[in-house]
Amino acid sequence: MIASLALSLALAPAPAPPVHHGTSAPADRERWILRHRPVRGLWELGAFAGVFVVAKPHDFYDVDLGYRRLRRAGPDAGLRAAYYPLSFLGLEGEFAGIWTAAQYGGQPAFLYGLRLSGIVQLPLSRVVPFAIGGYGLGGIRSPRDALGNDVDPIGHYGLGVKLFVTDWIALRVEGRHLLGPAAHQRRVVASHGEVLAGVSVTLGRGKLRRAAAPAAAAVAAPPPPRDTDGDGVQDVADRCPGFAGSATDGCAPPDADDDGIVDRFDSCPQVEGAGTDGCPVHATAEETEAGEPSKLP
Repeated sequence: MIASLALSLALAPAPAPPVHHGTSAPADRERWILRHRPVRGLWELGAFAGVFVVAKPHDFYDVDLGYRRLRRAGPDAGLRAAYYPLSFLGLEGEFAGIWTAAQYGGQPAFLYGLRLSGIVQLPLSRVVPFAIGGYGLGGIRSPRDALGNDVDPIGHYGLGVKLFVTDWIALRVEGRHLLGPAAHQRRVVASHGEVLAGVSVTLGRGKLRRAAAPAAAAVAAPPPPRDTDGDGVQDVADRCPGFAGSATDGCAPPDADDDGIVDRFDSCPQVEGAGTDGCPVHATAEETEAGEPSKLP
């Protein structure tokens, strides 16, 4: 059930960040636990350190020199890089170095591991539990009076948790069980242990933000002011929103005689006229002055 939920989250389209109307800035109102959670297409580049516990029967030695015990625990450090094509599934490669010594005699020995791992994680919040498993090589470099040099295949699996402190920084702790050959003994497996803590730089969120930016801008842009009659005066300031006008209040200039010449330019504002001055063609001077037509015989 958890895996199906993680798959649906990974394949769902990434939501655009919430925005305030009239601005392009994200509204940072998301709950603390949900911020910075993993997304698909994320890279993690990091370093780690911890403790490696060597099994008593191990195969870190040159067979020509013979088996010798190593000190049980030694400091462990290394580098890792991981890519997550899906928010819940990733592939990781790492190099680890372990500093130890022969248990009797104290000659120094350097163990190392090259590993390739698959990671399944639960990307529901910034606190991300995960499981890891993979395979690789484990080797030793030491003087010939110690254990010599050797390389063997070693598998591993483990559990851990990450904390995404910001969009770019993640902390990680985990424990692993490593399985390898045991002193060339048939059907005997050497069980090593490893406890690690690390920090990673995460990359890849910028591409997601750029993809979400147009949608966020569309949400942020307010609708244009309404102008029902199309006279250039917005409805909120238009005194005559149902009739196109040319005045600043959105109403047409008065034309009492409805002859197409507004009263302020009409010499006969009460008489419908055909002339350019708004008066009838045969209007008398008295009609013009009074604004009324004369009664002709």
